[in-house]
Amino acid sequence: MICIDCKSNDIRQDEKSGETYCFGCGYVIDENPLEEYVFGNDNYDKHSEIGGLGSFISLTDSRGKKDFSKMGRLLRKNHNRTVHKSKGIIQRGVIGCNMLGGELGVTKALREQMAFNYRVMVRNRITTGFPLDARVAATVFFTLKDNNIPITLYEIIQHNGAHMGLSSKLAKRVACMFGRPFVLGRINIIEDIERYGNKLGLTRESLKISLDVGIPLYNMAKERCLTLTSGLIAGIIYATQLLNPTQNTSQKAVGRAVMVSDLTVRINSNKVIDMLNYSKKEWVNTTPDKVLNGMRDKK
Repeated sequence: MICIDCKSNDIRQDEKSGETYCFGCGYVIDENPLEEYVFGNDNYDKHSEIGGLGSFISLTDSRGKKDFSKMGRLLRKNHNRTVHKSKGIIQRGVIGCNMLGGELGVTKALREQMAFNYRVMVRNRITTGFPLDARVAATVFFTLKDNNIPITLYEIIQHNGAHMGLSSKLAKRVACMFGRPFVLGRINIIEDIERYGNKLGLTRESLKISLDVGIPLYNMAKERCLTLTSGLIAGIIYATQLLNPTQNTSQKAVGRAVMVSDLTVRINSNKVIDMLNYSKKEWVNTTPDKVLNGMRDKK
């Protein structure tokens, strides 16, 4: 068997769920592999398909009583597996959302909303081809962003070990399905700077510099249609801390706090500095007040 998504032949089966999936990319090939043709005791000349759409399973003999023959027991066993499987897909996802929400410390109302969103996703069949952990991560991420809770997908997958690429791809599908694709890119610049500043251990004075200079810098980047990501927030924090002679903050420390690479911090901080027509040397030797005055003059 070969994966239709990545063409890998490393196909495995989850013992607990019964799902057949590609170990390489995580694509779920068959959510309910039970599909075979059998003969019932009361239908010798006809066959019925187990697990297929519109299938009929004969669980009794011709007298309407429970069939205890070998074939009858097999039919009942397979029927129970099929019924349990169809309900279990949603049940396992809801449990996963509740557990992940509990680890993140969200309220009961939010966990109930996560469960509702997961049920809608499965019923609309947009989760086909994605493993359970990616489904849960995408559901939780969308629900939290939809409620203006500042969190990154990276922070979520640290708890359930989901694949970053698959979770991100599914989260975009979920947001589009609910008609709110804009929520995933929603950034609260004040909350983000304060949150990451506290992770860095910035003093109140240092945090004030990042807020005073960082907010107008973010708005300017928004007007110039720069990509508004956590990498940009990291670049703003690092660039504003270069204006603070009392605080020695490294790119590595900022990257660790925002959960991006050192290279991402460097690239975005250079974008911010170039946006104001400063060289790196001039930027380090200027002051927050001069930068703010320069931005007002540009307006």
